[in-house]
Amino acid sequence: MPKRSLGVKSLRFRQKGIKPEDAESYAPSDLDGANLLDLFHDWASNEENIPLMDKSSIDCLKIYSVKKLDSESLLIDALTGKRGEEGELFDLAKPDPVFHITEEQAPTAHTRTLLYVPRRGEIALLFSEYCLRGASGARMHKLFSSYFSKENKHIKMDSESVLEGSEWLDHVSAVKNLEVKIHSVPPSAAASIKAVGSTISLICQPKKGQNIALNVLDDLRKRRVKPGDVLGFPDFNSEDADVLATVQGEDKRTKKINVFQEDSAPRFYRTLSENNEPELSDDEFVSECRKYAQELLAGLGQDGS
Repeated sequence: MPKRSLGVKSLRFRQKGIKPEDAESYAPSDLDGANLLDLFHDWASNEENIPLMDKSSIDCLKIYSVKKLDSESLLIDALTGKRGEEGELFDLAKPDPVFHITEEQAPTAHTRTLLYVPRRGEIALLFSEYCLRGASGARMHKLFSSYFSKENKHIKMDSESVLEGSEWLDHVSAVKNLEVKIHSVPPSAAASIKAVGSTISLICQPKKGQNIALNVLDDLRKRRVKPGDVLGFPDFNSEDADVLATVQGEDKRTKKINVFQEDSAPRFYRTLSENNEPELSDDEFVSECRKYAQELLAGLGQDGS
């Protein structure tokens, strides 16, 4: 079985048609008397709401089962894939193709989605299982967002990918490269290129197998050194300079971050099973999602119970 991973989106609700800072917020467990869990259950259970495939999208989605596990959790099992690529289907033990796939056919795989709606708080979490063929949760999120917007005249749903906590950046294991980007050309360069309004980037890329010293990030963040001085180009010291760093976390993922921005952590992403390992059972999948739900809601300042 190929590798499977877990991603998650946060869902928040507020008054529609009002500036976010002025709008009243709604708990997902009480959307004018309705619980998001019930709304999503009824929507996903109706085949008319979820087209198998349509001309406006290359995605294919087939719901197999929708189960309300308790007052906070909804588990959906589905097939997901994409159409549009013509090709041949091969068998591991046969040299010739066993089936021809047309542009209108979509190879699929089974993935699961869990919606977690806490009894209290202003955030619900939509967990999506990812495989080589995508994630059914991603397609469901897009379809439900459109449905919810049309059905609710007074409530707006805002959603975004949940990011790793700030501790991810505190445990960077390697700095792969640095890029200093300034948005006004230094005087020494402007005279020759005659392009004062340009942006110039200077990249430091170590040789293969080598990394930049970790302390450089801290020195830059605390302004102990200036960006241009780090790379030996003082003309690149500018108040409007950005410093981008490609860093590697303890989980071996790499992420390009803006050194001066605190919200540069990557999206929350967890491995459920590695290549050649069996996929998690439904009970194991649900257990993982619930565990992460408590952790993430606490990080977002929510009770989660």
